Amino acid sequence: MALVMLLLVSATICLTQISPSTSQSVCDNSPLFPSVGQVNYLTSPNFPRSYENNVNCGRLINAPSGYVVKVTVLNTFMELGCDYVQLFDGPSQASPSLARFSIMPSSTVYFSSGQSMYIKFFTDSSVVSSGFRLSYEVIPTPTSVCSYNAPTLVATPGYDNLLTSPNYPSQYGKLNCRWIIEAPRGYVVQVTILNLNLELCCDYVDLLNGAFHPNTLLRRFSSMPSVTTYFSSGQRMNIWFLTDGSVTNTGFRLQYRAVPPSARHG
Repeated sequence: MALVMLLLVSATICLTQISPSTSQSVCDNSPLFPSVGQVNYLTSPNFPRSYENNVNCGRLINAPSGYVVKVTVLNTFMELGCDYVQLFDGPSQASPSLARFSIMPSSTVYFSSGQSMYIKFFTDSSVVSSGFRLSYEVIPTPTSVCSYNAPTLVATPGYDNLLTSPNYPSQYGKLNCRWIIEAPRGYVVQVTILNLNLELCCDYVDLLNGAFHPNTLLRRFSSMPSVTTYFSSGQRMNIWFLTDGSVTNTGFRLQYRAVPPSARHG
């Protein structure tokens, strides 16, 4: 019995050593290096208890080569207009701003364009509240290779991938690009439009249900739609991006994953 107890204690010690906490404070100055496939959490100090006044701190999240940072806002409750969280698309506050909010933003998911995202937390000297909580993870760098020959992209259950127009968020040119997104057997493809800014008259993105044929068209976009999530009926969804080259904009960015067929009704 003593030997069994000793083994259990040893195993507990080993597990404690190899299972670091996945929740971090935004005011710890050390950079974060999340592992591929792991979801971690970042919070205001003391969350969900009240943060302090006069906080001005930040945290850098770095992705490995070939990956970008994905942040999902889970909870925010701060003094409106005076205390805030700000996300920057790069390694510091000098990088372009992605979002700034004191309450839950209308868009809750954000991606870096490169390997880094910087999170800033600021409070003034008056009212305090519970603060914020967000999740962060790394996902593969968005696919943007343009080919009429329609390369196949693999959608994975429980894992988000990104597809963008070439050069996004810079200007696209005259293009005729096609992609096939394929889910494993027993799954369908879910596509969510994240950003879309095209020439209204002449440039468009088509979502097609399994084949490059007019009869399979699910939806055509030239501007951001009110409904942003779409599903294939089978294992494949095809994407067609066509532009005339006269007026160009930033293009599009979408997210795709494989989901069970029941997700279409939920």
